[in-house]
Amino acid sequence: MAKEGKLCECGCGLPTPIAKRTFGRLNIRKGEPFRFIHGHNAKLRVGDRNPNWTGDNASVLALHGRVANKRVRTHICEHCGRRGPTDFANAKDHVYTDDPNDYIELCRSCHRRFDG
Repeated sequence: MAKEGKLCECGCGLPTPIAKRTFGRLNIRKGEPFRFIHGHNAKLRVGDRNPNWTGDNASVLALHGRVANKRVRTHICEHCGRRGPTDFANAKDHVYTDDPNDYIELCRSCHRRFDG
């Protein structure tokens, strides 16, 4: 007899489907409910839901990564106007935050001169 479905563990409140076959590698047996609706497990890993989240104690590299995820890269330097590979440089006296408005998009040579 098949088990009752359960709610997705991501917190969306939707019932999960019942497995139609066994997935031994994932420890899921035929007839049992999945833990998540397909794709919903990724919702647990975003931002402060990630077990590795460090918040304000994040490294400079992590803060740059957060900014890169929040901003759209134009590949045009905001200083010289050149097209090509660009980086986000902190424009607030090297006080690093994850606020995308605190960064400017510079080409690599302008970024080197800016940080120098």
